[in-house]
Amino acid sequence: MISLWSRYVVAIKRRPLAVKSITSAVVIGASDVTSQYMCRHNSTTGWFDPKLTFASAFLYGACFFTPLMHNVFRLWSIVYPSTALHAVVFKSCVDCVTSFPLNISMLISSRAVVTGANPREALKESFRPSLIAGWTFWPLYT
Repeated sequence: MISLWSRYVVAIKRRPLAVKSITSAVVIGASDVTSQYMCRHNSTTGWFDPKLTFASAFLYGACFFTPLMHNVFRLWSIVYPSTALHAVVFKSCVDCVTSFPLNISMLISSRAVVTGANPREALKESFRPSLIAGWTFWPLYT
């Protein structure tokens, strides 16, 4: 019997972008639901906003983040295929100043759009602190 993991690996080889998009939507959606619960579980208006989860999981995760990063990693495999430590550090640094700010912008904007907020105002308010937090947190785990 083929294990679930083996099926997943076969599916990724057959349709990499579609499978990665679905996976990203599920993982980002689950983390968004968890985050909403942790931040709002005592709220009098309810803790879950499905529009935010839709924006995070589908608009951002499946439709933007996954195709972007799929192609970024494809490009890296051609331009700089090394997986040595110095190459990973270099690629991570480039990512932190290129695709990471773009990803943060898109996530903030998509969440603003589905809630009826102004994306420019949302970016003004949240972009810089989110970027700094990301730059502080992610190098520790790269």
